Amino acid sequence: MKFIITIAFMVITMVCPAQINDKIQQFVDLELSYCPEASLLDLYKNYFQDAYGPGHFISQPLFQLLYSAFQL
Repeated sequence: MKFIITIAFMVITMVCPAQINDKIQQFVDLELSYCPEASLLDLYKNYFQDAYGPGHFISQPLFQLLYSAFQL
């Protein structure tokens, strides 16, 4: 899995300025130090929620409440 993450970010680094590349690499290194089994999708979700917050995920609070209760 780390191989796929490495390849994905290698492609990103080819099209991004160096300063952004450093920030992306720092983010990936930090997240993988906390959770080494994280997938590329996990990293994407984490980054997206950091940027936009969790509000977009819960467009219908009642449905989310019922779903959460069902999961428990």
